[in-house]
Amino acid sequence: GATPVFQVIGGTMTVLANGNVGIGTTAPLAKLGVLGNAAIGATYGAITPPTSGLIVEGNVGIGTTNPVTELDVIGSANISSIIYAWGGVFGTGNDTDTTGPGYIMGANVGSGSDRPGGTLYISGGLSTGSGEGGAVIFRTSPAGYTGGGTSFSVERVRVTANGNIGIGTTNPGTLLQLGTAGTTKGVLSLAGNTSGLVTIQPAAAAGTWTMTLPDTAGTSGQFLTTDGAGVTSWAAASGSGSGDNLGNHIATTTLNMAGQSIVNASSGTFTAGVTASSATLTNTAGAGLVVSSSAYLAVSGGNVGVGVTDPTNKLEIASSGGSILQFDTSNAAYVSLKIGGVEVARMKP
Repeated sequence: GATPVFQVIGGTMTVLANGNVGIGTTAPLAKLGVLGNAAIGATYGAITPPTSGLIVEGNVGIGTTNPVTELDVIGSANISSIIYAWGGVFGTGNDTDTTGPGYIMGANVGSGSDRPGGTLYISGGLSTGSGEGGAVIFRTSPAGYTGGGTSFSVERVRVTANGNIGIGTTNPGTLLQLGTAGTTKGVLSLAGNTSGLVTIQPAAAAGTWTMTLPDTAGTSGQFLTTDGAGVTSWAAASGSGSGDNLGNHIATTTLNMAGQSIVNASSGTFTAGVTASSATLTNTAGAGLVVSSSAYLAVSGGNVGVGVTDPTNKLEIASSGGSILQFDTSNAAYVSLKIGGVEVARMKP
């Protein structure tokens, strides 16, 4: 089988008895063995190929008799270096678009039971020292597309040259941006590991602002408050006990507590009228209720004053002229009626 049956003088071409043809070798081990380089094509045949390389002018088919692209592979391929698609398409489908950026279309990293364990790098550009940085773009296609290039797909995710990631936007301005203002609302959903789904989303007209979170976790019972510019901090809730805590608020509407109670109020100041229907005021020692600065009603130490801020008797009533009518109950046998501190009558059962 290794015996030459045809040989050009000098050994530049040899045909062995087993049918192997050698060019540049007298001992070809395959049907065609070329020691050197080769060029194939109507015009490529007159071009010098690279050293020990091959240039082909037409389409090349591996595993197919009808290649429709420059390289058409039916089957799998093992590539240990880098595949470049400059202005064309690399993929498992047939796409004739050769304009615009390069694409990876439906390509698998490994197949069958052989799964590669190495790192997959997807690069949007090379460090050439000049030119514009490249982005990595992920696109999906609707069912039944018939176009080519970018016309058949919709951009979903983009990683820009500076590392920003955009979902639903082609120009993310931060490390992660969801949605596009005025077009696509950014919505984030977080699922529980057993059940439930928590969704965070802005208002439709969200405005443009930034929230800055505190640098600590806070303590139990604290809540987040803002300085009006989006900078938040932890604040302690005033008061204690059950019920709502009104805190330090300026009321802009009427507080309606029909059927409800105010409990554990240590003090209070009212600059306007107070109306209580079927209400009970429970006074503790030393506490008082003062309504307006003119003291229409005062309760102090169990004494009640009308027009008097510091009543010393159970009941004191001030007249418009300044006189004070006092009911003194210090004597268990009778009630002393006084005017301006002078007793004018006694009443007893």
